Amino acid sequence: CALSGTFASRPANVRIPRILIDTSWRCYRAREGESMLRICDDRPYMFPPEALTFLRGLARNNDRDWFNARKQTYETKLKAPMLEIVEAINAELMDFAPEHVTDPKRAIYRIYRDTRFSNDKTPYKTHIAAIFPKKGLEKHAGASFYFHLSPKELGIAGGMYRSCTVCDYAVRK
Repeated sequence: CALSGTFASRPANVRIPRILIDTSWRCYRAREGESMLRICDDRPYMFPPEALTFLRGLARNNDRDWFNARKQTYETKLKAPMLEIVEAINAELMDFAPEHVTDPKRAIYRIYRDTRFSNDKTPYKTHIAAIFPKKGLEKHAGASFYFHLSPKELGIAGGMYRSCTVCDYAVRK
């Protein structure tokens, strides 16, 4: 099923013409013609360049031996900055959607794929993602905010994923 709502996808190294998100999110600002990654390398809650290097390497070498040898890189260069970004987003959500503030450790999806029923047995996801569901609901039980980072794109979304018939009816009413 597709995601209902809005979805914006942009390559991670794209040049941004103006401010991507409001000025309170200083780490996401870009001046005319500058790369988002370059100006954010020194910002407090941004992914360092090693994060995308790690994800590219994981896409090429998606096996346990490669990952275990680089697990510390995953923890420090990818997961730790993601926790900081989730905390920053939570602070912003307090202003307009406090019911979507989520514990950072629960917001971030795990890197391990569920391969039990899949023909693709690669053990790891090649992106990192977080979701901000409404308090009291399961991750996919209602409308949420979502974002992910991969070497190919930065995805930002809001809406319902795999909604049930009853949920669809309630939203349309």
